Amino acid sequence: MTQSIHPFFISKAAAILAAAKAPNPNPDPLAAWAQNAERKAVAIVAASGEVVGTGSYNNGTVVTYAYVDEETRSRYGLTYGVLDMAVAELSNKLGMPLITVKRSQFGGAR
Repeated sequence: MTQSIHPFFISKAAAILAAAKAPNPNPDPLAAWAQNAERKAVAIVAASGEVVGTGSYNNGTVVTYAYVDEETRSRYGLTYGVLDMAVAELSNKLGMPLITVKRSQFGGAR
């Protein structure tokens, strides 16, 4: 049985994509990701609303770093693991702009 997406997450995803000026996005993939993601998770999202990759934030002693996960690096053959560099590389590989969305942008503890 497929888990339905709560309207709260769909509304938040739609607002995030609208703020990014995505033309005619489908908020469902981002909403479904957020509904099931851990608190420190990050999604790499296309203008269509598709989640093309994921990562997470890791707390260091002084600075918090964000990295793409190994599955995303392997799937696209990314050189970089640090989120901002990996997103730029992935954007070039896919030929489209991408945004990053933190799970925390949806509020609530998980």
